[in-house]
Amino acid sequence: MKKTLFLLLICLLLCCGCNNKVKCEINEYARGIYPKENPSPQNDYKSIYDILGNSGCYFFENYTELDNFLYENGLLISERIESKYSEKFFIDKSLIIYFEVDPSPGYKYTFKLNNKENILRLEINKSINKKYNYQDIKVDRMFFIDINKEEIINTTEFEFSRNISK
Repeated sequence: MKKTLFLLLICLLLCCGCNNKVKCEINEYARGIYPKENPSPQNDYKSIYDILGNSGCYFFENYTELDNFLYENGLLISERIESKYSEKFFIDKSLIIYFEVDPSPGYKYTFKLNNKENILRLEINKSINKKYNYQDIKVDRMFFIDINKEEIINTTEFEFSRNISK
């Protein structure tokens, strides 16, 4: 009897822990989104960071949301990425786009995605590998996070947080 109760308790703990974690696929692209303006020889090159700021995180449940976001901000998406994140993609998936400019190429990112109490939470942990900490070399980072819609059916909000460790 004690063994059965113990096994039942272990199963309940494992199941409760698994229900909150959301499986996702993370892809990193360099300059996957960029301004519509064509840079001219007289102007400096502009990037998404010049338009939207140094970092950002956006959640899209359907293709129309992504398309409106790009249009409203005067942005384009590269053909390779656009072919992946088409209307067909959004039939059974949602998308999070996170971008940031790092002051050095030595940063490593880890992502944790949870759906708890109808809130989709993305936790971004960023750490520096001092071996690759080169000064004055800025690096554009852009992550596309693919999520199966079945895992976030009851989601009503999206939040993200960033932790940076040295």
